[in-house]
Amino acid sequence: MKILVGVSEYPPEISGVGNMTFEIIKRFQNEDIDVDVCSVKYGDIVFLKGKRAIMTSKYYNFNLLLTKILFWRFFSKYAYKYKDSYDIIWVHNPYPIGCSLPIEKTLVTIHTTSYGRSLSPFPSYKHVYQKILSKFEKKYYKNFKKIVAVAPQVYYELRELGVPKHKLYIILNGVDTNRFRPRKDKIQLRKTFGIPEDVKVFLSVGRLAEQKQPTKLIELFKILTKYIKDIFLVIAGTGPLMNKLNTLISSYKLKNKILLKGYVEDSQIHNLYACADYYIISSKYEGLPLTLLEAMSSGLPCIISDIPNLRRIITQANCGITLNFNDINNACIKLVDYINSNLYRKHSRNARVFAVKNLDWSVVAEKYLNIMREISYV
Repeated sequence: MKILVGVSEYPPEISGVGNMTFEIIKRFQNEDIDVDVCSVKYGDIVFLKGKRAIMTSKYYNFNLLLTKILFWRFFSKYAYKYKDSYDIIWVHNPYPIGCSLPIEKTLVTIHTTSYGRSLSPFPSYKHVYQKILSKFEKKYYKNFKKIVAVAPQVYYELRELGVPKHKLYIILNGVDTNRFRPRKDKIQLRKTFGIPEDVKVFLSVGRLAEQKQPTKLIELFKILTKYIKDIFLVIAGTGPLMNKLNTLISSYKLKNKILLKGYVEDSQIHNLYACADYYIISSKYEGLPLTLLEAMSSGLPCIISDIPNLRRIITQANCGITLNFNDINNACIKLVDYINSNLYRKHSRNARVFAVKNLDWSVVAEKYLNIMREISYV
């Protein structure tokens, strides 16, 4: 089987959608499947195998949205031109404006929808854009024969957009459970990251942007440190809010309680999870973040925003609690009770067991491969 993949982000830069695509493709190649990947990287659209570069986008550093539009327009032309060379065309969140694809050969994976984002508490100007884009999604997604949603909430959003049930599948994102696992050398690992040894470590991993609400996390810890002294927060990631967070940490006098780690190399990120005692995420909207699955695989109890996508998987795995980050005082009270209980030990075990059984990339890849075989045999 030969597959053409279209995805607008891809490693070596860390990105949830790109990493998910990369991990599954690695398992495909173990099945002796030939894969060409087309993506944007530092302005260049390239193939994974390095066979050839097929486009350069001079707009990448100038306008990310424009780059995305140009990429999907180019990809659709390329897909039509070479469609007979491929058994499957697999695309991730194709842009619904100006991107036409060979329907009979295309499998679509949707990670988030503009419809879902339009219902979330984003700034008003972003709401307008997301609502407009969701109108195009409503017409666009119904054309495809098979669509995979990476989370139940995304599935429900696609149903609201009018995509028939028989066209939809739910396949959760996955994780490398051999790499992301509990470790016995936690204290030694903390030394390498500059993390105190004798504290309860909370880890947050993700882009420092408004959607993730990292300022809420710092506000929570400002109050939490008054009740529990031996706690420490590590925030890994970069983004537009980095300077604001540094200023906030300084003004709250929390430099000895919070570490802004910045970008962590992919080769080291699993070790950072192994340093932690808890995973925490404060986002106001998410699809199904890979960071949550990596935390579960690492055996971390999960403290999450009370939003549907995250709540469902935590409830299913029985591995954590939800907090309302719009009510910091009550969130703090709930978190203090959780830390002082023994429930986190059970949640740690449950998280790891669920990840191994349901989220390993080999399990996820096999599910995708079964759908692709259906398409290629039609």
